[in-house]
Amino acid sequence: MSNPVTDRVGGGIRKCDEMKKYELYKGYELLAVGTVAEIASRLGVKKGTVRFYKSPVYQRRVKGENTRMLMEVDE
Repeated sequence: MSNPVTDRVGGGIRKCDEMKKYELYKGYELLAVGTVAEIASRLGVKKGTVRFYKSPVYQRRVKGENTRMLMEVDE
Protein backbone atom coordinates (compact mmCIF):
# COMPACT_ATOMS: atom_id res chain seq x y z
CA MET A 1 0.00 0.00 0.00
CA SER A 2 1.47 3.37 -0.96
CA ASN A 3 1.45 6.46 1.17
CA PRO A 4 -0.32 9.41 -0.55
CA VAL A 5 2.23 11.87 0.86
CA THR A 6 5.47 10.05 0.05
CA ASP A 7 6.52 7.17 -2.17
CA ARG A 8 9.73 5.17 -2.06
CA VAL A 9 11.37 5.56 -5.45
CA GLY A 10 14.86 4.44 -6.37
CA GLY A 11 15.88 3.94 -2.75
CA GLY A 12 14.92 7.49 -1.78
CA ILE A 13 11.73 9.16 -0.67
CA ARG A 14 10.11 11.80 -2.85
CA LYS A 15 7.02 13.89 -2.29
CA CYS A 16 4.01 12.85 -4.29
CA ASP A 17 1.75 15.34 -5.98
CA GLU A 18 -1.33 13.35 -5.01
CA MET A 19 -3.14 16.28 -3.39
CA LYS A 20 -2.29 18.97 -5.96
CA LYS A 21 -4.80 19.88 -8.67
CA TYR A 22 -3.78 19.80 -12.31
CA GLU A 23 -5.16 20.56 -15.75
CA LEU A 24 -4.21 18.26 -18.63
CA TYR A 25 -4.18 19.79 -22.10
CA LYS A 26 -3.72 18.27 -25.53
CA GLY A 27 -2.61 21.23 -27.57
CA TYR A 28 -5.13 23.92 -26.64
CA GLU A 29 -7.89 21.46 -25.68
CA LEU A 30 -8.53 20.89 -21.97
CA LEU A 31 -8.79 17.12 -21.44
CA ALA A 32 -9.20 16.83 -17.66
CA VAL A 33 -8.94 18.66 -14.34
CA GLY A 34 -8.17 17.06 -10.98
CA THR A 35 -5.49 15.22 -9.04
CA VAL A 36 -3.07 12.89 -10.80
CA ALA A 37 -5.20 9.91 -9.69
CA GLU A 38 -8.44 11.49 -10.93
CA ILE A 39 -6.96 12.39 -14.32
CA ALA A 40 -5.47 8.90 -14.72
CA SER A 41 -8.83 7.33 -13.90
CA ARG A 42 -10.66 9.50 -16.45
CA LEU A 43 -8.15 8.72 -19.18
CA GLY A 44 -7.77 5.04 -18.34
CA VAL A 45 -3.99 5.26 -17.85
CA LYS A 46 -1.59 4.77 -14.95
CA LYS A 47 -0.75 7.63 -12.58
CA GLY A 48 2.87 7.39 -13.72
CA THR A 49 1.78 8.14 -17.27
CA VAL A 50 0.05 11.34 -16.15
CA ARG A 51 3.11 12.38 -14.11
CA PHE A 52 5.30 11.68 -17.16
CA TYR A 53 3.44 14.37 -19.13
CA LYS A 54 4.96 16.95 -16.74
CA SER A 55 8.53 15.65 -17.02
CA PRO A 56 11.29 17.47 -18.90
CA VAL A 57 12.04 14.22 -20.77
CA TYR A 58 8.51 14.12 -22.22
CA GLN A 59 8.66 17.82 -23.16
CA ARG A 60 11.95 17.29 -25.05
CA ARG A 61 10.71 14.10 -26.70
CA VAL A 62 7.50 15.50 -28.18
CA LYS A 63 6.87 18.71 -30.04
CA GLY A 64 3.87 20.13 -31.84
CA GLU A 65 0.31 21.22 -31.19
CA ASN A 66 -0.95 17.82 -30.00
CA THR A 67 1.53 17.60 -27.13
CA ARG A 68 -0.04 16.77 -23.78
CA MET A 69 0.84 19.23 -21.03
CA LEU A 70 0.15 18.79 -17.33
CA MET A 71 -0.20 22.17 -15.65
CA GLU A 72 -0.48 22.72 -11.90
CA VAL A 73 -3.54 24.74 -10.88
CA ASP A 74 -2.92 27.54 -8.37
CA GLU A 75 -5.65 27.66 -5.79
